[in-house]
Formats: sequence, C-alpha cells, structure tokens
Amino acid sequence: MKASYHSSGKLLLTGEYLVLSGAEALALPLKRGQTLQVLNKGKPDHIRWFSFYKNNSIFEGIFSNEKKKFISTSNKQISSFLEKILSNIASYLPIELHEKGLTINTYLEFPLHWGLGSSSSLIYNLAQWLQINPFNLNSMISEGSGYDIACAKSMQPIIYRKNGKNPSYNEVQFDPPYKDYLYFVYTGKKQNSRKEIRKYLNTHEISNEFHKEVHAINQEILQSQTLSSFEKAIHKHEKLISGILQKPTVQQSTFPDFPGTIKSLGAWGGDFILATWKYSLNELSEYFLRHNLDIIFSWEDLIKNE
Repeated sequence: MKASYHSSGKLLLTGEYLVLSGAEALALPLKRGQTLQVLNKGKPDHIRWFSFYKNNSIFEGIFSNEKKKFISTSNKQISSFLEKILSNIASYLPIELHEKGLTINTYLEFPLHWGLGSSSSLIYNLAQWLQINPFNLNSMISEGSGYDIACAKSMQPIIYRKNGKNPSYNEVQFDPPYKDYLYFVYTGKKQNSRKEIRKYLNTHEISNEFHKEVHAINQEILQSQTLSSFEKAIHKHEKLISGILQKPTVQQSTFPDFPGTIKSLGAWGGDFILATWKYSLNELSEYFLRHNLDIIFSWEDLIKNE
C-alpha cells in the first residue's frame, strides 16, 4: 500500500517577528512544496527514510521505533530534527510499522537550505497522513507562529493571526496588477529561524499599537492598485520593524543604491528578499550579480494564487 501527500512552501510578506506576539501577517503560499510518500514495507518497527531534491538524495536513514532514534543516518542534523518529530507522533503511527515496517520518501521542490518551508510542509504532510491537527503537531516541535502551516494547505495568499492553539487565518484576494514588477531574490544568507524566534521572544515586548500598525499596512497592501502605493506600504513596514529591532533595513545596509524597493521576507538578514523593479529583467540580474546574487524569481514563478 502506498499513500502520497503534498503541501506548499511559504514566504512571509508582512508581520515578521510581530506575528509571534499575535499581530496579523500577510503570507504567501508557493507553487513549490514537498511531497510525502509512505509505503508499508521495510523491517518491523523500523522506518527507512529517504529525502530527495531533483532526484538527488539529500538524506537517508533508518529510525528504530523501539529506541526512538536513528540507528543509521547520512546527516546528523536532519536526523535529530526528524527524531523530534517521530518521537512526538509515535502514538499515532499505524500498526503496520510494528508488523512490516515503513518506508517514507520525501520529495522537495526547492533546495533544503532556501528556507521556503521544508519543515512546515513536512509537518503538514505528516499530519495529513496521520489525520492529526497540523498546528498541534507544529507546536510540539517549533516555537514559530504557525503561519507556515497555514500556507501549506492554502491555495492563495492568507491573512494569518496566531491565537493560542487555534490560529485564525483566511485566504484573501491579492493578485496585484503590478505583480510583473515584483521579484524574489535568494540572498544565500541562511538564518536559523528557531534561534531568531527565541532571541526575539526573549528580548522584545510588543504593544498593541504595533499590531494596529501592521493591520493598517496590510490593508494598504491588499487595496493597493499601483506599484507606488505598494512600495509606500512596504516602506512603512520596514521602518516599523527597523525601529523595533533597532537594526537598519536590508536596503539601507546592503542595497542603498537600488532604484526600487527592497523588503526582508521573514527573519531579517536571511534567505529571500522582495525587490520591486520597473525595468528589464536583464538589468535587474546585472544589478544583483554585482552583489554575487543570481537566483531571482518572478511573482508568477513562485506565488500560488488559484
């Protein structure tokens, strides 16, 4: 017997950091995600785990359900994370594990290090398979807000708010007429999101006024019909977060001569940025090549909006 599940990756457009304290966030599910395939075969009470990207193996290991650990692994960091997940779902695993063993294959549609939701899409797929609440499972493993779990199952952009164990979110109409001027650039600067979350929670106390500001900015973005109105809202958001974190924006620190607008997506200083650009893609590529960045996606390339 074989079962297969798929879910989407994510990008966080607004509400970074503040979403942890209950502010609403505008988040974008991606066309790219992850597939989980489960087969009832192997060695009794063992899980053989294989992970792939573009048919290339990125992890393989054997998990002993009795010992609650990987007895064979190609990557200790990945197996440590998977052990945490498998230990938390042990009571939900099917009887076939004990009788025949299981083989789990995962297939990523983006590189593991890009920060586009490899963990959240895996957690959501496992929750689908085991028919458990994905937000509850996520809270056992992560201190994050859960917006990425909501993106995993969404078909279009969402407004998300953390609300205890029962987050609220809804899909929104956001298919901007200026989307051909929006690009996503991979910076190559991977952030440890768990470390960033703990640091933020330990050092910041957030007032409701900040939550209100983010809500107002989100409304501006959703209602914007021109690139200039979108850029104005983005500038407000970057200024707000810059003041809270006491850090310069990524545009101020790294791209001060960029003729468009640049915004951090998620934890500041890592993974992807958003860039607005009115000119040719060749000119945009030339600009970022001067910063040794060469991975650029258009809105249509990445954002799911069905």
